[in-house]
Amino acid sequence: MVTVAEIKALLGVPQTAMGVRKWLQHIAIPVTSVGQTFTFALSDLPDPVRLAYVTRQIEAAGLPVGTYDEAAQDTFADMPPKMRAEAERKAAIARLAGVCRGALTWTQKVALVRQRFGDDGTSETSLVRIERAVEGVDPINFAPALVADYRLQGAPRAAVSGAAWSFFLTTIRDAGPQFPLKQAWRDVRDLKAVKGWNWPSWATIFRRWDSLPEAQMRYALWTQ
Repeated sequence: MVTVAEIKALLGVPQTAMGVRKWLQHIAIPVTSVGQTFTFALSDLPDPVRLAYVTRQIEAAGLPVGTYDEAAQDTFADMPPKMRAEAERKAAIARLAGVCRGALTWTQKVALVRQRFGDDGTSETSLVRIERAVEGVDPINFAPALVADYRLQGAPRAAVSGAAWSFFLTTIRDAGPQFPLKQAWRDVRDLKAVKGWNWPSWATIFRRWDSLPEAQMRYALWTQ
């Protein structure tokens, strides 16, 4: 959730809180009030304004913005609102984790994330999963990279060979929780021609990974 005050004077947005509230009402974005604080879902903003806000937050955090991925952002714009909202929240967690990297211990980082974002989706396992999902992704594109289990309506789910999936999970388990998830995907990709495996894109495999039950994911991440 974003406060009205946080988007004042941003890319055509009015410069006063009252003006922002009227603007949000005009474009049919629901606003929730708690006392004198007015909030709304970041994912409800028109994409140019949303990206301008995210860019400002990234710069304020001292992270590199990176290169805007137009294809990924266009796909993200067409996703259901609930998925977009969940992905924006995960992206904010990923940015905070990025700022903390090297400055805090792992335990301190987890505690700070949970203090800021609450208990939902901020377990150690969830944080490892989020950080792995955005490894190698520019911060401006974190949200599209963090959409869980999305596919176009009616599109068949991409085929994944059972042996390839098992190899992927075994690689993660044997390498330990700090091993990049995307590298495990690359390891299978490099073998698929030799083995004759069906092994789709990184985005497809990540969505399948992200939809695993918590217990199965924890086993893959932490069992040595």
